[in-house]
Amino acid sequence: MRIMRHGFSAIVGTAAVIGAALLVPTSASAAPAFTESETEVATACQVESASVSWGVKQSFRQYITGAIAGGSWETYGEAAYVAPSLTETGAVEAGTDLFQWVGGTGEIANTLESGAIAFVGGVHFTGHDGELELNIANPAVEFEGADTGYLLLEVSEAPVGEAGTQVRAAKLDLSTTVSASGQDLSIVGASVRLTAEGAAAFNGDTDRGTYVAGEEMDPLYLQATVAGCELGEVVAVDQPSGSAEEATAAPISAAPEAESAVPWVPIVIGGVALIVIGVAAGMLIAGRKKPEAEGPASSTEL
Repeated sequence: MRIMRHGFSAIVGTAAVIGAALLVPTSASAAPAFTESETEVATACQVESASVSWGVKQSFRQYITGAIAGGSWETYGEAAYVAPSLTETGAVEAGTDLFQWVGGTGEIANTLESGAIAFVGGVHFTGHDGELELNIANPAVEFEGADTGYLLLEVSEAPVGEAGTQVRAAKLDLSTTVSASGQDLSIVGASVRLTAEGAAAFNGDTDRGTYVAGEEMDPLYLQATVAGCELGEVVAVDQPSGSAEEATAAPISAAPEAESAVPWVPIVIGGVALIVIGVAAGMLIAGRKKPEAEGPASSTEL
């Protein structure tokens, strides 16, 4: 019986050693691999052409033109209103029913780690027989990496064409909406959330609004071409609305993730260990039953 117990312990111990040995290369393979592109020195790209489209906030526009405010808006400079276009289902097509600025200029890093694209012109809102006045002018899109950017705006109660003080009005989540390749750059439907500065600017000294930091505005769209560099290749990630914070843009040159999310190696190891333990247990049980079967034979011989 002791021999059988020692054999069972040895088999279990061997299974544990095999499992530990197989797990070592699995852990090592999970370490991230780095490519040359991740340490690439950024180079400057000159913006040749660019347009940015943004609707400010749909509910605000509806309020301005509604029965209560009885107001309107006026665009000037390089800004214009893009009328809504409907899809086959009757929904407003993305990239329409908003304001668009063209003729953007500036300089950005090919890695999108820095730089800005600036535009000239604005939108002037009025309502309540002139008591409400809001001027949004001269936007700029500032980059802080392929995942994050800022929308800079001049927001004031100034008359049409009169400049205000530019602030970082909103933070842009670019993690799933940026595409870049060669000389082409696009942002499609980036989420826009007010900063504390932006909320204060929209509320104004006369408390014309109740905006707060983090409040979501209309999504932003941008198209640009650059010269003097090759943009690092980035592909936008498609995902359901409302979950943009959970996904990231996927650079083509980045190291690929594990091919499968299912931990097959540990599962196989566990299965083998269970089989070994089962066989050992069967041997132990068989060893215990054998003396019991021989007992009666010995007694009859007496």
